Amino acid sequence: MLPKIKAVPKLAAALAIAAALTFGAAQALPDSPCTPLPPHTCADKDPEWCDGFCASNSYPYGGSCLTGLDCCLCLEK
Repeated sequence: MLPKIKAVPKLAAALAIAAALTFGAAQALPDSPCTPLPPHTCADKDPEWCDGFCASNSYPYGGSCLTGLDCCLCLEK
């Protein structure tokens, strides 16, 4: 019984860390400049691939690839 009681603080600490990581991931994703269109990979494609992809998905001004995030940034205006 004593080992179970000693495990409670470790379990609580692990749950707190998991909650903090989940919260951080949830906050990081909404702040992404990537256009929410799949696929989010463009670094391995032609440099003008995102421009055509965005134009064919109702973004008349085209777009460009953000190579650091490997996603398309479509222009709305």
